[in-house]
Amino acid sequence: MISHIGVYVKNIKDSEKFYTPLLEVIGWSIIFSNDLCIAYGKNGVPFFEIYADKPASSPVHIAFECNSSAEVEAFYHKAIKLNATDNGKPGYREYFPGYYACFIIDPNNHNLEGLYFEKTG
Repeated sequence: MISHIGVYVKNIKDSEKFYTPLLEVIGWSIIFSNDLCIAYGKNGVPFFEIYADKPASSPVHIAFECNSSAEVEAFYHKAIKLNATDNGKPGYREYFPGYYACFIIDPNNHNLEGLYFEKTG
């Protein structure tokens, strides 16, 4: 089981302005914060963290689970409003049955995915 995922960002304050409203769309909030780290999660448990004080991480792909296709769309539109770059509009993907997702590039060049697995069959 993975405890948490973290990435180094160019500017933690700018990244906080992007990630806080974006992750609120899927019910996540800041679990703890200081000048070097901001941890986001749900129900008091951190899962995704951004770090300062080192060079920004090479771009990575991170998929955030959403509760519905509508939440995927809200995630996408919030990201675009926060100046993320479109990397795949919301829609079904042929990866797996019921795979509904969107993709955006965040201000640190990370490929973020909003993902909902629709129950099929």
